[in-house]
Amino acid sequence: MCTAVQSYLGSQCSCESTTGGTGLASECTETIPGLGADIGVKVQLEPCSDPPFALMSYKFGGDWVSAGRIQVGGDPFRFPVPSASLSFFPPVTLYEVGLYISVTITGNAADLSVHARLTACLNDACDGDISWGVGTALTTLGFPFSLLEFDDLAFVDSCPADRDNMMMMIAAGGGAIFLIGGGVLAAIAQKKKANSAAKTPTYSGTPVDASRC
Repeated sequence: MCTAVQSYLGSQCSCESTTGGTGLASECTETIPGLGADIGVKVQLEPCSDPPFALMSYKFGGDWVSAGRIQVGGDPFRFPVPSASLSFFPPVTLYEVGLYISVTITGNAADLSVHARLTACLNDACDGDISWGVGTALTTLGFPFSLLEFDDLAFVDSCPADRDNMMMMIAAGGGAIFLIGGGVLAAIAQKKKANSAAKTPTYSGTPVDASRC
């Protein structure tokens, strides 16, 4: 499974197969200027499920914390990172900007994309949309900051469920052919038996009394 994401993994990321080889767990840790601690995101991806889904976790200078589940077809998933914030003074008032991780997952096992970004929000505005010069400062810092980017991944050849379904279809088709073939052979045998019975000679004359010979 990790082969599909190998080209997206930088030195700050790792990957390992999970759930018997049908999924993967990838984690990336980044150093963001001004945060004071590294921030990490972990995605446990299950591309062979229907629909595909991911279990998200994060860490900020400590242990991994479970954040929840997101699946294909659902809304973008955004969760806060407690204790992580940035402070700005433009020019006098203090603005405390909270940090969030925003995750999206789209596609299917044949073409799957997963994005996880660190975003900074104040009230309902985020990143460059924040007023009072804060948005400009965040844009300069690189927000929204990419933590993990997987695009156009293909897992369909690695999903046992797909292979099993194909084998079941082949087996079912073979069974149908066997039944049809068996029925044809039985019909032929029955017809031959009937033809043989029709050709057997029958005697309808008067029986001969052997004692009179």
